[in-house]
Amino acid sequence: SAGNFVGYVEGVADSTFGTHYCAPGDVNFETLFDIVSNYLNSHPELCEVSAYVIDVEALNEAFPCRAETIQPFSSPH
Repeated sequence: SAGNFVGYVEGVADSTFGTHYCAPGDVNFETLFDIVSNYLNSHPELCEVSAYVIDVEALNEAFPCRAETIQPFSSPH
């Protein structure tokens, strides 16, 4: 459902901020949700990929961290 998607994106965004993406402090959750949603719409081939991976890739593409702050990426599943 849409509510589950919103909640999942918010959870991944909260848990990976500063390690997998580095958005400025004034970015709100609606913007992060729009970024992930637009990324998925632009990459329909990723529909079979883990939602966690999609979220992290979308947020990192929009707000990459400096090299010294990036943690190695690993999916929790």
